[in-house]
Amino acid sequence: ASSVKERLNALEKIHSKGIRTFAFVGPLLPGNPEKLVSLLEGKTDKIYIDKMNYLYTIRRFYHQQGLEEATTDKFFLEHKERLINELKKRKMKFEVLF
Repeated sequence: ASSVKERLNALEKIHSKGIRTFAFVGPLLPGNPEKLVSLLEGKTDKIYIDKMNYLYTIRRFYHQQGLEEATTDKFFLEHKERLINELKKRKMKFEVLF
């Protein structure tokens, strides 16, 4: 798979040519939602947000990494709100899928 940097560069190049683009932010992963929004700004027409739908497949791995909190409803709701707040602040279009 392409790196995040390569994907962002491709989005920017395509978007700059007037082609409508979108980003699918899902599943929500541990990290900084505000930074993610700043990286996507100016590269997409719309952002779709979704949670992790198959938690059972990663619970053990997240536990081993000390990321148990990232499997909770609280985590997904908080990250969703942080994303929404940042997207609204930057007047970016988005749709939440959960």
